[in-house]
Amino acid sequence: MTVTNSQTIRRPGEGRRIGIVGDVYRFLATGEETDGKYATFEALVPPGCGPPPHIHSREEESFLVLEGQIAFQNGEERLVADVGTFVNMPVGSLHCFKNETDQPARMLISVAPAGLEQMFLEVGQPLDDAEMTPPPSRADIDKLLEAAPRYGVEIMPPRRGSIPRPGDLVAVSSQFMLVVVSAIRCGQFVKIMAGGFSRTILVL
Repeated sequence: MTVTNSQTIRRPGEGRRIGIVGDVYRFLATGEETDGKYATFEALVPPGCGPPPHIHSREEESFLVLEGQIAFQNGEERLVADVGTFVNMPVGSLHCFKNETDQPARMLISVAPAGLEQMFLEVGQPLDDAEMTPPPSRADIDKLLEAAPRYGVEIMPPRRGSIPRPGDLVAVSSQFMLVVVSAIRCGQFVKIMAGGFSRTILVL
């Protein structure tokens, strides 16, 4: 067996840090250091922060809660995770997480294979050792929404409407109506599938 990379060591506080739409990520191992097998980073999630519902088409994503409490949503399943809880989200799952408490939370996140970390590095704001990320601006969010499809990530922007059920008709254009095949709920968001089309709505 040939070893192509040397070991990777990150001491406390070491590693590239970025701010990404409210959270702070510290990279511990990237695909460049693991031959693309996986990437691991520490995530600091301030109160009220966390990503919107999204789907990864390329990688599995796992979480280990190190400090605080995180609420996870995977489809219709909701889990409030305390310290020591491990969660794995399979490829193709509609999921999200949020810090719903008034205290910061910290997690260890891994993606396999690697590659998603490059999206964070592309759209994130570099931070120094002590700096916290500012609240995301509209430009930050637009930058993430533009980059996500290039990394196989589908982010669900909020859209208002009622909750459809299988068998309901849904308009996919001004001329076509299709029958809803399925509807997957993730928190306040519902993704509906009808034929080859999908649409996301915000539940009021």
